[in-house]
Amino acid sequence: MMDNEEAVGWRQYFAMLPTGWREDSRTLKLMQIQGFDGQAASIFPSLERVNALQNSWDTENSAVNSLRASPFFAKMLESKKGKSLGDIINEN
Repeated sequence: MMDNEEAVGWRQYFAMLPTGWREDSRTLKLMQIQGFDGQAASIFPSLERVNALQNSWDTENSAVNSLRASPFFAKMLESKKGKSLGDIINEN
């Protein structure tokens, strides 16, 4: 049996990635090969949630990549009396 915490976790997972979204995605790709130009969400509502989730991941990743490319991040890596960031993390 599942405890309450696990059941809530599964409910959140299926709210983000509904059952059958992979099959819908495959079918949409086959339809696009055959000339379908419409919106995916108009036929497969499950793909609307997946696309929204993908867009949020892309936004988060772009912020992280922007930080890594900044001069500030380079200074962070060289910080704390010549120790690298990895050394600082491993001390704690």
